[in-house]
Amino acid sequence: MRLLFIILTVFCNIYIAYAQTITGQVMDEGQNPVGYANVVLINSTDSSFVAGCITSEKGEFKLENTEQKGNLLKLSCIGYEDLCLTITEATDNVGILTMKTKATMLSDVTVTASKPLFKQKNGSMITDVAGSVLSQTHAMSELIAQLPGIVKTANGGFQVFGLGAPVIYVNNRKIQSQAELEQLAPKDIKSVELISNPGAKYDAEGKAVLKIITLKREDGLNLQVGGKFKQNDQSSFGGDMKLGYKYKGLSISANYSYDNTRNQSLLPQTKELFLGENIHRYAQDQTAKGHLTSHDWQLGIDYEINDKHNIGIEWNASDNTDKERRNSILDYFLNEEAMQNTDIFNNYSNRTHYNHLNLFHNGKWGERFSTELNLDYANNKNKYHQETDETTADISDMTISNGNNALDIYAGKLAFDYKFNDKIGLSWGFEYNHISGNGILTCDSENTPPSDYKNKEDKYAAYAEIMANLGAVMINGGVRYEDLASDYLNYIDRNGDVHRHYRNIYPSLSVSYNKSGWANSLSFSSRTTRPTFRQLSNSSYYSNEFMYQCGNPLLKPSNSYIIQLSTGYKIFSLSASYTYVKDFISTDFYVSDDKQNQIISSYANYDKIQYFKAYFTLQKNIAWWKPSLSLGITQPFFYSEYLGEKMSYNKPQIYVVANQYFQLPKSYLISVYYYFNSGGNQGAVTFKPYQMLNMGVQKSFFDGKLSVSLQAQDIFHTMKFKETEKMKNIHFRQTEDYCLWNYSISIIYRLNQIKTKYRGKTSIKQEIDRL
Repeated sequence: MRLLFIILTVFCNIYIAYAQTITGQVMDEGQNPVGYANVVLINSTDSSFVAGCITSEKGEFKLENTEQKGNLLKLSCIGYEDLCLTITEATDNVGILTMKTKATMLSDVTVTASKPLFKQKNGSMITDVAGSVLSQTHAMSELIAQLPGIVKTANGGFQVFGLGAPVIYVNNRKIQSQAELEQLAPKDIKSVELISNPGAKYDAEGKAVLKIITLKREDGLNLQVGGKFKQNDQSSFGGDMKLGYKYKGLSISANYSYDNTRNQSLLPQTKELFLGENIHRYAQDQTAKGHLTSHDWQLGIDYEINDKHNIGIEWNASDNTDKERRNSILDYFLNEEAMQNTDIFNNYSNRTHYNHLNLFHNGKWGERFSTELNLDYANNKNKYHQETDETTADISDMTISNGNNALDIYAGKLAFDYKFNDKIGLSWGFEYNHISGNGILTCDSENTPPSDYKNKEDKYAAYAEIMANLGAVMINGGVRYEDLASDYLNYIDRNGDVHRHYRNIYPSLSVSYNKSGWANSLSFSSRTTRPTFRQLSNSSYYSNEFMYQCGNPLLKPSNSYIIQLSTGYKIFSLSASYTYVKDFISTDFYVSDDKQNQIISSYANYDKIQYFKAYFTLQKNIAWWKPSLSLGITQPFFYSEYLGEKMSYNKPQIYVVANQYFQLPKSYLISVYYYFNSGGNQGAVTFKPYQMLNMGVQKSFFDGKLSVSLQAQDIFHTMKFKETEKMKNIHFRQTEDYCLWNYSISIIYRLNQIKTKYRGKTSIKQEIDRL
């Protein structure tokens, strides 16, 4: 801490300048506010730029912390004559300024250049959505899929290539679910920033951060209603309604969404177990049909007390029912001799209730000091029931499992921000999380052990981060400290109780250089990956008499250390990184103590895994054609053991994403999306290549109020995951075909634009994800 204050003192002495704040309001001749006008402070001696901003929808502007070098204020806006005003050092408010409408306007405008969609800045990839072709896409999931570094996942979602699912912020507030993201409209998005190596101010569990900034709107009432229908082997449908009201400082929003999804999966697999001189082989053909119904609610109230303080409260809730019927035929061979044939029918259901409450206060205490306070409570309860009917030689054996789980999370975060001047700032904060969960599983079969357990976690965290803007060079350095104590209580066997206490420091540092269109950055950060509550749970999932899955209460968090170098210039960007992961968490197989030919699937910590990663992005707008290309590679370095010998899992994974938009007259938008993945190793699992081709057409009506979208996903049915895993004395092969192909239509109608946005930030995003 002493070293931090010494560094801070040195930085503060680098730049000392007297500064002022200039405010005012711009109106037209009819006394109507002129929004989005450019306000520039210049030096009249040499016409050099000093500071600048744009006016709000109300025509108001504020030039903060301007150096005493400017004495001429210049205002400009399309359709108005330029306005110049001489000021002095004592000027702090220029009052109401009136701009005159130009007498003549251009009858035709020729666009000779276009701004790239993507750009590198301070190590982040920033996408300017507003005014671009991306703002015309139909849904947020489609918009996010177009971002450089984002790839499709097996369940139809998205993730950052090589980093997993990102932590998502909307207007600096962490969101809790994909459903909340889908409540946004692409046309209301200003920009999206992808941070692939986040610093100390972000939770140590987030490997990548996606920051979404929305456009500001005026007061008023708005309504959005949407519906969708999707068809493949099954039919699915859903809808949502969003209602918002904003008047002066008060914002109220209410949302409801319903989803009724039916899906089919084909999951053939083979497992070979080597025990001494014997080879046990289990070949299983599986067909699963699932039915997921979900109801999601949201209610938020946000009140701006004045221009410096606002408070709010938000409630989110969901009620989900997940059902699956799975039919399979299991053939058991011993040394290639058929021993048993079993027909298996599995009927599974899980009902989940979720509630989350967030309270916040954002405050500005003067021109330099600000605070953010967030308090959270979340509760998750689920009731699980499974029936497995196994028929062998016309003899039926029914296994019934029942489980109940509950989880409570209490959390708080207090963040501070202080600007010494317009060059140097300091951020610091404190966090606390308390988690308490318990679960009971009963099973009438001796093949699956029962469980009765309780988990408890307490985490204390503190961070400090300093930012220095030294012209073309930006320096950002910080440190984060986390103290985590956890207890696992096994009420069936108290010898299985586990107590763990971790104290970790996570430093980060980045140096960026931006000049003449080039953006370069070098960064280092340290992160952690904590086991999910499912991975830590002692509950078991019964598959058949030879196999079941369970968690591992002894799992430890894995820590990552990342060095990243990024560069970008106009239409292209390039990034390369090295990652070292200690105590890597991955799948594990072992044999039951009670039954030698029974395979248990679980999780384990492995000593380490290392990665080299790189990706390249190229994007260019050519009139009505908007193509982009992304290339990436992940080279793992991971070793384990198979059949008593050292085994390497170092096959690289290469991906290609080619996006094309065709922006046609009469509000037509055609899209073509192609994704190829070479497979390679993910941990000990080796994937074969897979690919996806999507096409869509969209049209807007009534000035964009009505939007209709037709989409074809995975047209050639090639998004299938064929994988192999060799670990210890088990060889596992499987094909995962989730039937991602589909044809869909969705319709959205908006009465006015979305104008309300809750400004709180939940402090428990990572804990919610771990559910």
